[in-house]
Amino acid sequence: MDAGGNQESASVYKTLYDNVPGFAWRARILGQAPWGGYRLSLEVVSNGCLSIFGIPPEKMLGANTIEQCAHPDDLEYIKQKTSEAIQSHVSVVFCYRILSADRHTIKWIREEARCAYSREDTPLYLEGHIIDVTLEKQQEFLLKQENKRLENLAGKNDGRLGGLIGKSHGMRVLFNRIRLAASSDASVIFYGETGSGKDLAARTLHALSGKKGAFIPVNCGAIPESLMESEFFGHVKGAFSGAVSNHEGFISAADGGTLFLDEIGELPLHLQVKLLRVLENKMYTPVGSSKAKTSDFRLVCATNKNLRELVEIGKMRSDFYYRVHVISINIPPLRERKEDIPQLIHNYFARHGVHHVLSPLTNKRIMEYSWPGNIRELFNFLDRCLVFDDELANPAEHYGAEPITAFSGAVTLADAAASAEKAAIAQALQKCGGRLDQSAELLKTSLSTLKRKIRQYGLTRR
Repeated sequence: MDAGGNQESASVYKTLYDNVPGFAWRARILGQAPWGGYRLSLEVVSNGCLSIFGIPPEKMLGANTIEQCAHPDDLEYIKQKTSEAIQSHVSVVFCYRILSADRHTIKWIREEARCAYSREDTPLYLEGHIIDVTLEKQQEFLLKQENKRLENLAGKNDGRLGGLIGKSHGMRVLFNRIRLAASSDASVIFYGETGSGKDLAARTLHALSGKKGAFIPVNCGAIPESLMESEFFGHVKGAFSGAVSNHEGFISAADGGTLFLDEIGELPLHLQVKLLRVLENKMYTPVGSSKAKTSDFRLVCATNKNLRELVEIGKMRSDFYYRVHVISINIPPLRERKEDIPQLIHNYFARHGVHHVLSPLTNKRIMEYSWPGNIRELFNFLDRCLVFDDELANPAEHYGAEPITAFSGAVTLADAAASAEKAAIAQALQKCGGRLDQSAELLKTSLSTLKRKIRQYGLTRR
């Protein structure tokens, strides 16, 4: 079977091949095939063929069984690489797909082939070694998918990073800092005015970090102080009156992920002490329990306050400040990046599935306004433009300082809200000609809610 052509030599090859991981083989070269490539006949194969191809060794012999198992789409590529191995006098390594014996399963294999020649340089045998690389290919595919996801999330070319939008210099700096911070596990704090997008920035940071755990947002200013410890650390059944079952807190829920504390400056001092201990040793104890638990999370915070000033006046502990203030990232206010406004408006309307073109006058007003409420105020204004004629929706009138300074205390906040709601419904009914379904869609509310509000305010459809 070798150059001497005897069975003993084949037996030696067989013994050697069976001790090689994967599948080793030797094929006699019968000459070039009229349909392209070379005709091969397998003469020695290792037992590895059974695990890779699902075919016993004796059924692999006498033909080019490897090529017969190839995926049809890869056949021409295999012939090309085989010819290269025979003609090049060097080993050739290549990957391709094969089909299982039942033709229902696809595997990826990596083959290394090298030709043996006679003294006259005539190709005699092709020898090769094959290993199953299906798992590696699957991981490679998943990695490409993840890279594609991160590339789309990063949006380097379209002024996007996750849910953040903008091509201005300030936003490019922000995007870069978020990308850099995402590769670290250090605590991050976002500084920004109300409505500037701190929550979106934190969510984007979490997504880019690749953490498998959840993103747990907590508004520190919205939790009553008496409930804070239970909400953060959880409690066990019977820990206090009303604790009828065990409760998982924010810290437990954030294990393996990100704990986002918005309005971090609102945390009371006693809770800062307890959180500091968790950040230092990753351990905490639920209320009413004596058993310590662990939670490995990344802390991300946000505030519109100057935390140094809070430290100076005694409302924040200095050791807690230094623990949360590791990587600080500033989010620019909208008035400092007005060149991003057209893209923000376009994205807002596209996200809501509406085609709406603002008038030149409205666009002029938008660009001249300072937007103290930032993105949130802009989106509220765009909501108003969809409900009413946008030329009547002047941001400086509806959201500026004039109505606030005119407030005399004669009405309550609830009265003012009801008055604005009544006016909005009346104008929507007028614009839609009394059509309730259209009015409800314009106001982004349900038909039943609209009918109830019409009765409540004594409005008519005309």
